Amino acid sequence: MKLVLGKGWDIAEEQVSDNPTEHLIEEVVNSLDWQNFNSITLVKNNVNWLSVSGNISNDGLAIVIEEDGTSNVSERPPETIDELIKILQAYLQGDEQFKITYFDSITKSQLEKKLKENELRKVVYESQRTINRRNNIVAVAAAIVIVSIFSIILYFWYHYKL
Repeated sequence: MKLVLGKGWDIAEEQVSDNPTEHLIEEVVNSLDWQNFNSITLVKNNVNWLSVSGNISNDGLAIVIEEDGTSNVSERPPETIDELIKILQAYLQGDEQFKITYFDSITKSQLEKKLKENELRKVVYESQRTINRRNNIVAVAAAIVIVSIFSIILYFWYHYKL
């Protein structure tokens, strides 16, 4: 993962690290003058990244996340620089809990996807259960037929000495 820094409105980007740490993120964020516009991006690859940007004087702060080429802007902006640090650190660690707080649309779509997956699992489970029941019925019927035939053979053998 890369840590990329953009300062000012012209966003002259500078790659800070190829292997950022939580401590480095905190250091870089705290070193910036957030009265002016800044941007910090953690890049996994071209289609997966998280960027926090803005200022605390006029425009406010924002989070943009891109996952598999789909970009989303946070519905709730972070209010403090400490929040920005925690969000970046969570993304770095792969902890996606911050999405619940800041990205309602992402969490809703993820929940809908999980619900659809669960429904599919239920359908597959019920189909497998039905197949297993049929197989069990066939196995019991076959066992009854085999025991019946064996009983008839024993009966005739005992009574008629085959």
